[in-house]
Amino acid sequence: TLIPNAAFVVAEGTCSAFGGIPAAEGNPTGSASVREFMVENHLKIEKRLLNLPGCPGHPITIVGTLAYLAAKGYPDKIHARLLTPDMFFSNSTHDECPRYHYYEREDFATYLGDPHGCLFKLGCLGPLTFNQCPHRQWNSGINWCIRAAAPCISCSSPEFAKHKNLAFYRKSEQYLNRAVMP
Repeated sequence: TLIPNAAFVVAEGTCSAFGGIPAAEGNPTGSASVREFMVENHLKIEKRLLNLPGCPGHPITIVGTLAYLAAKGYPDKIHARLLTPDMFFSNSTHDECPRYHYYEREDFATYLGDPHGCLFKLGCLGPLTFNQCPHRQWNSGINWCIRAAAPCISCSSPEFAKHKNLAFYRKSEQYLNRAVMP
Protein backbone atom coordinates (compact mmCIF):
# COMPACT_ATOMS: atom_id res chain seq x y z
CA THR A 1 0.00 0.00 0.00
CA LEU A 2 1.13 3.57 -0.69
CA ILE A 3 -0.40 5.08 2.45
CA PRO A 4 2.50 4.49 4.89
CA ASN A 5 4.91 6.54 2.77
CA ALA A 6 2.52 9.25 1.55
CA ALA A 7 2.97 12.80 2.81
CA PHE A 8 -0.81 13.31 2.55
CA VAL A 9 -3.75 10.98 2.09
CA VAL A 10 -6.85 12.32 0.32
CA ALA A 11 -10.02 10.26 0.66
CA GLU A 12 -12.02 11.46 -2.34
CA GLY A 13 -15.73 10.70 -2.40
CA THR A 14 -18.09 9.70 0.39
CA CYS A 15 -17.29 5.99 0.13
CA SER A 16 -13.59 6.53 0.83
CA ALA A 17 -14.19 9.38 3.29
CA PHE A 18 -16.94 7.84 5.43
CA GLY A 19 -17.73 4.36 4.07
CA GLY A 20 -20.75 5.38 1.99
CA ILE A 21 -22.94 2.79 0.30
CA PRO A 22 -20.41 -0.11 0.40
CA ALA A 23 -20.18 0.20 4.21
CA ALA A 24 -23.92 0.72 4.75
CA GLU A 25 -25.89 -1.19 7.36
CA GLY A 26 -26.57 -4.73 6.18
CA ASN A 27 -23.99 -4.65 3.40
CA PRO A 28 -21.84 -7.81 3.52
CA THR A 29 -18.78 -6.27 1.82
CA GLY A 30 -16.86 -5.39 4.98
CA SER A 31 -15.94 -2.08 3.36
CA ALA A 32 -14.61 0.74 5.50
CA SER A 33 -13.50 4.34 5.13
CA VAL A 34 -9.86 5.26 4.55
CA ARG A 35 -9.75 6.60 8.11
CA GLU A 36 -10.97 3.29 9.52
CA PHE A 37 -8.36 1.47 7.43
CA MET A 38 -5.61 3.77 8.69
CA VAL A 39 -6.67 3.38 12.33
CA GLU A 40 -6.88 -0.41 12.00
CA ASN A 41 -3.38 -0.50 10.51
CA HIS A 42 -1.90 1.97 13.03
CA LEU A 43 -1.09 4.56 10.35
CA LYS A 44 -0.66 8.22 11.26
CA ILE A 45 -3.76 10.30 10.49
CA GLU A 46 -2.99 13.66 12.09
CA LYS A 47 -2.04 16.35 9.56
CA ARG A 48 -2.07 13.72 6.79
CA LEU A 49 -5.64 12.59 6.04
CA LEU A 50 -8.17 14.88 4.36
CA ASN A 51 -11.70 13.73 3.55
CA LEU A 52 -13.38 15.12 0.43
CA PRO A 53 -16.88 13.63 0.62
CA GLY A 54 -19.48 13.89 -2.09
CA CYS A 55 -21.12 11.45 -4.45
CA PRO A 56 -19.59 12.15 -6.84
CA GLY A 57 -16.77 14.36 -5.64
CA HIS A 58 -16.71 17.84 -7.15
CA PRO A 59 -13.81 18.57 -9.55
CA ILE A 60 -13.17 22.00 -8.01
CA THR A 61 -12.93 20.45 -4.54
CA ILE A 62 -10.55 17.75 -5.73
CA VAL A 63 -8.23 19.99 -7.77
CA GLY A 64 -8.43 22.84 -5.25
CA THR A 65 -7.44 20.57 -2.37
CA LEU A 66 -4.59 18.92 -4.27
CA ALA A 67 -3.27 22.31 -5.39
CA TYR A 68 -3.45 23.61 -1.82
CA LEU A 69 -1.59 20.57 -0.47
CA ALA A 70 1.12 20.98 -3.13
CA ALA A 71 1.53 24.73 -2.57
CA LYS A 72 0.98 25.17 1.16
CA GLY A 73 0.77 21.75 2.81
CA TYR A 74 -1.94 20.56 5.15
CA PRO A 75 -4.68 23.18 5.71
CA ASP A 76 -4.89 24.89 9.10
CA LYS A 77 -8.67 25.04 9.01
CA ILE A 78 -10.32 21.64 8.91
CA HIS A 79 -13.30 20.10 10.67
CA ALA A 80 -11.67 18.32 13.63
CA ARG A 81 -13.93 15.25 13.57
CA LEU A 82 -14.73 14.93 9.87
CA LEU A 83 -11.27 15.97 8.59
CA THR A 84 -12.84 18.01 5.79
CA PRO A 85 -11.18 21.25 4.65
CA ASP A 86 -13.18 24.31 5.71
CA MET A 87 -12.45 26.00 2.39
CA PHE A 88 -14.99 23.62 0.80
CA PHE A 89 -17.10 22.11 3.58
CA SER A 90 -17.89 24.78 6.18
CA ASN A 91 -21.21 26.17 4.93
CA SER A 92 -24.60 24.58 5.54
CA THR A 93 -26.42 23.65 2.35
CA HIS A 94 -29.68 24.42 4.17
CA ASP A 95 -28.64 27.95 5.17
CA GLU A 96 -27.43 28.75 1.65
CA CYS A 97 -30.25 27.04 -0.21
CA PRO A 98 -32.05 29.22 -2.78
CA ARG A 99 -35.33 27.88 -1.31
CA TYR A 100 -34.43 28.87 2.26
CA HIS A 101 -36.84 31.82 2.16
CA TYR A 102 -39.65 29.29 1.72
CA TYR A 103 -38.45 27.44 4.82
CA GLU A 104 -38.50 30.66 6.85
CA ARG A 105 -42.13 31.24 5.78
CA GLU A 106 -43.01 27.58 6.40
CA ASP A 107 -44.03 27.25 2.76
CA PHE A 108 -43.24 23.64 1.89
CA ALA A 109 -43.28 21.81 -1.43
CA THR A 110 -45.99 19.15 -1.62
CA TYR A 111 -44.52 16.80 -4.24
CA LEU A 112 -41.16 15.92 -5.78
CA GLY A 113 -40.53 18.26 -8.68
CA ASP A 114 -42.60 21.07 -7.13
CA PRO A 115 -41.01 24.27 -8.46
CA HIS A 116 -42.03 26.23 -5.34
CA GLY A 117 -41.60 25.66 -1.63
CA CYS A 118 -38.94 24.25 0.66
CA LEU A 119 -38.23 20.55 0.15
CA PHE A 120 -37.70 19.86 3.86
CA LYS A 121 -41.03 18.05 4.36
CA LEU A 122 -40.21 15.81 1.39
CA GLY A 123 -37.14 14.47 3.18
CA CYS A 124 -34.49 17.05 2.28
CA LEU A 125 -31.29 16.53 4.27
CA GLY A 126 -29.85 19.98 3.63
CA PRO A 127 -29.76 20.79 7.38
CA LEU A 128 -27.27 17.92 7.88
CA THR A 129 -25.14 18.82 4.88
CA PHE A 130 -22.05 20.96 4.69
CA ASN A 131 -20.98 21.31 1.08
CA GLN A 132 -20.77 23.95 -1.62
CA CYS A 133 -23.53 22.60 -3.88
CA PRO A 134 -25.60 25.83 -3.81
CA HIS A 135 -22.62 27.75 -5.21
CA ARG A 136 -20.71 25.30 -7.43
CA GLN A 137 -23.54 23.07 -8.63
CA TRP A 138 -22.65 20.29 -11.10
CA ASN A 139 -21.75 19.95 -14.76
CA SER A 140 -20.16 23.40 -14.96
CA GLY A 141 -22.94 25.01 -12.93
CA ILE A 142 -25.84 23.49 -14.86
CA ASN A 143 -27.75 21.85 -12.02
CA TRP A 144 -27.85 20.24 -8.56
CA CYS A 145 -30.44 18.39 -6.45
CA ILE A 146 -32.40 21.41 -5.20
CA ARG A 147 -32.39 23.22 -8.54
CA ALA A 148 -33.83 20.04 -10.05
CA ALA A 149 -36.63 20.28 -7.43
CA ALA A 150 -35.37 17.18 -5.62
CA PRO A 151 -34.42 17.01 -1.94
CA CYS A 152 -30.76 17.08 -0.93
CA ILE A 153 -29.68 13.51 -0.13
CA SER A 154 -26.70 14.71 1.95
CA CYS A 155 -24.25 12.79 -0.20
CA SER A 156 -21.31 14.43 1.59
CA SER A 157 -22.46 13.51 5.10
CA PRO A 158 -20.99 10.70 7.21
CA GLU A 159 -24.56 9.38 7.50
CA PHE A 160 -25.09 9.11 3.71
CA ALA A 161 -26.86 5.80 2.96
CA LYS A 162 -25.56 4.26 6.20
CA HIS A 163 -28.84 3.20 7.76
CA LYS A 164 -31.69 1.13 6.34
CA ASN A 165 -34.27 3.52 7.79
CA LEU A 166 -32.56 6.51 6.16
CA ALA A 167 -31.26 5.33 2.84
CA PHE A 168 -31.45 8.66 1.04
CA TYR A 169 -34.33 10.72 2.41
CA ARG A 170 -35.58 11.47 5.91
CA LYS A 171 -38.76 9.66 6.81
CA SER A 172 -39.46 11.89 9.79
CA GLU A 173 -38.21 15.05 11.44
CA GLN A 174 -37.19 13.01 14.49
CA TYR A 175 -34.15 11.77 12.58
CA LEU A 176 -32.66 15.26 12.60
CA ASN A 177 -32.44 15.08 16.39
CA ARG A 178 -30.54 11.77 16.30
CA ALA A 179 -28.26 12.54 13.38
CA VAL A 180 -24.62 13.39 13.80
CA MET A 181 -24.33 17.09 13.16
CA PRO A 182 -20.90 18.42 12.14
